Formats: sequence, structure tokens, C-alpha cells
Amino acid sequence: MNKPRLWLYKSGIKARHLRPSAKKYLSFKLKEYYQLKRINLKQKFERQQLITEQAIPLRRIRRQVVYNAESKGKNLNISIRILCINKNIDFKTMNNTLDEFLYSNPPLLNMPFFSKKGFEQEAIDDYEDKQLKDNRLYIELNIRGRITIEEWKD
Repeated sequence: MNKPRLWLYKSGIKARHLRPSAKKYLSFKLKEYYQLKRINLKQKFERQQLITEQAIPLRRIRRQVVYNAESKGKNLNISIRILCINKNIDFKTMNNTLDEFLYSNPPLLNMPFFSKKGFEQEAIDDYEDKQLKDNRLYIELNIRGRITIEEWKD
């Protein structure tokens, strides 16, 4: 749209009022300004989002359920835990899986594991538990400092 030659009426009843062509031109320019502003804001937001996605990698989340063995109030230094990394499993399912594992191993079933339970969910760094693959369940048996890890089938 071309810019009008005269913006205002110079004399008469409408003196110092905008001419119709000037009103059209200014409304067009105002619409154009807000469209560009909206596009620029959208591009700025997308750039900001891209920067934050690149700068902050997703942290790994470790969920675990721990059973400690205890007999007559005395700790036996034996524990069993099930853990998963980056898998959306609730603690009830993890409890059921751990119970299923215990019932499938009769020697472990004789140990008094059900006295204390612990639940934990935390964000971990990349170097923590890096030998464990994501989206898998692992069962870890700790008997007086000796740790054995077994991958559990889903």
C-alpha cells in the first residue's frame, strides 16, 4: 500500500483530521506491525526453547524399592532391591515384581525381607549407574557387602 501524500485536512470543517486514505494506510501499517511482532515473538520463543533443550539434557530418573532383612529387631545386613531407570513404573508394580522374584527363589523366600520397605525416586547424573540400561528392571541382592545384579524380564 502506498503512503498517502496528504495526512490531514488543511482547512474546512475537518481541519487537522486524518484523511480516509491516511486512516487506511495507518490501519494497514498497524496490522502489519502486529503481525511482524507476533512472528518475531514466536521465532524468539522457538529459539529460546531450542536453546534450553540443547543446554539442559534430560536427567535420568532412578526408581527403586528396597526390602531390608531384619530378625528380632537385629539388622542382618541383607537387602534386596528392584530398580529401574527412565521407566514409568509405579511403586506398586515394582513391589509386585519383587514379590514375584522372591516367590520364584525359595532360598530367598526364607529370609525375613518384609520387615522394612523403602521407596525412592531421584534424578541421577549420567555417570551414576551407567552400566544399567534404560527402561529395564534390575534386581540387586546385597548380602553383607556382596552385590549381585540380575536383569528381570518384563
